[in-house]
Amino acid sequence: MAEQTQTVINRQDPEIEAYRLGLLDDTQGLVQNQVFGQNVQNLRNQGLDDAAIAERLGREVEEVGNISQDQLFGPPEYETAEISTGEQAAIDLASKGIGGYQEYLDQSAEYLKDASSTLQAPAAQFDPSGIGAFMNPYEDAAVSQALQDVARAGERQRVDLGAREAMAGGFGRARGGVEQALLSEKIMDQQARTASQMRQAGYESAAQRAQQAFEQQQGRAQQGAMGLGNLAMNYSNLGQMGSALTAADIDRLMTTGGLERGIDQAGIDALRMTNLQNYSQPFQQYGFLSDIYSGVPTGSSTMQVSSMPSANPFQTAVGLGIGAYGAASGAKQAGIF
Repeated sequence: MAEQTQTVINRQDPEIEAYRLGLLDDTQGLVQNQVFGQNVQNLRNQGLDDAAIAERLGREVEEVGNISQDQLFGPPEYETAEISTGEQAAIDLASKGIGGYQEYLDQSAEYLKDASSTLQAPAAQFDPSGIGAFMNPYEDAAVSQALQDVARAGERQRVDLGAREAMAGGFGRARGGVEQALLSEKIMDQQARTASQMRQAGYESAAQRAQQAFEQQQGRAQQGAMGLGNLAMNYSNLGQMGSALTAADIDRLMTTGGLERGIDQAGIDALRMTNLQNYSQPFQQYGFLSDIYSGVPTGSSTMQVSSMPSANPFQTAVGLGIGAYGAASGAKQAGIF
């Protein structure tokens, strides 16, 4: 049985086909120009001049010269904003501030060491041998004056006693000698007691002053140790305060610097979006036109081509023989021959 093959070719309106073919050519030209521009810019970045680039790419020097280094021949690359001045200042401050508190801590440690040495030193004992330094330098003169006063008082008593002896006569003189001797003894005893009492009082007063001076000295040493401890604490606090203030400054600089860099990054991103739109616009326009041409209703023509497979020679011969035999039989029956 014979096989039959049928080919159907649908064609749009020739004018629409011409537009679409032209659109395809323009798109190919745009892509080729983009590739050519990228190659030119890359070779320029490698240090080649326009003549060398034209020779390498097989193009005219004028074509290469028409390519500007500022033109965009590909999607714009992503860029990040550089570190801001505030952030750089924060980094510098952090680097310089490392260990900045150490000098305060070292000084604090020295004061604490001195204070500890003072407080832990063996307790000093009062030395009585130093009392003499606190004795009244006028004590001898005062004692001497007191003894003279006692002697003068005794002399007056002696004069009175002599007067009574004279009035008493011989008997009075005998008794007066005894009284004179007793008076002299009394005077000497009084002078001894007076000197002893005055010197005892002077010594006790000097001892009291020496003890007070010793205690005051010990108190000042204690106060000095406490003062050193306070200084140590103050220096430690200064170191901590300085470190905290530096950290606060770094935080503020990082915050403001981050805002600055964020603003710069927003500008960079906006510029990239603009460049990306400019780069994509021609392709979008071609795509827009292609969509329009695809949706335009147009008339179409259909051409059908039919074909039958060629017969086998043997089959043809056989068929012809059978046909001839049938024709001859029919003719014979019809009385033709």
